[in-house]
Amino acid sequence: MTKTITITLSGNDYVVPKFNLSQLETVVSEIFQMPQAKVPFAVVRLALTRADPQVDAEALEPDADEVVVAAKSILVAAGLS
Repeated sequence: MTKTITITLSGNDYVVPKFNLSQLETVVSEIFQMPQAKVPFAVVRLALTRADPQVDAEALEPDADEVVVAAKSILVAAGLS
């Protein structure tokens, strides 16, 4: 069974599975090469694509703190933080 975590964005909960191998590679080779301020946003966006492909990330209106907390939780679950 895939390990999942729950993140909250804009008052909505999303169940996010751990990153798969391809996503881990994307994080390490692409996302971690971005300016540090962009990393949390890219991590959350990547996680949401697997968690619920129907989620329109552009329609979400989280505050920056929510994104940072969610990204940290996602990275910890992946063993990357």
